[in-house]
Amino acid sequence: MGEFPAYLAGLCVLACGVGASGRAAADGAETVWVCWYDRSTSVLCRLLTAPPSMLETVADSPEPPIAPVTPRTGRPVPAVVYTISQNPAQLASRTLRIPLHNHAQDMDAVEQLADAVMCGARRDCRVLFERG
Repeated sequence: MGEFPAYLAGLCVLACGVGASGRAAADGAETVWVCWYDRSTSVLCRLLTAPPSMLETVADSPEPPIAPVTPRTGRPVPAVVYTISQNPAQLASRTLRIPLHNHAQDMDAVEQLADAVMCGARRDCRVLFERG
């Protein structure tokens, strides 16, 4: 169980860094995710609402979008993390899996993890966590 807190902290830092750079705040629209614990070793999330796709603004830009790098490793963030932050509407039909690597015992921490991964520091985003 020693690896789980380190993994959780790493995901939180990554999600906060990427989430802070989100563009959806400028639109005034809110991104809403619904997440739930699968009673095994994962949290599953699906998009409920998202701001309009930002592909039009990206297409008008002469430069291709560049994924931000993580401060710890200096490498680009994974594509799905970048998409969650920058264009969540692309994920509307997908169920995203957040691995826990162990059975959850503290559901408050699991809910906090889901919020950190899906929204990070974005104020225009929220997670509805289903505990039922």
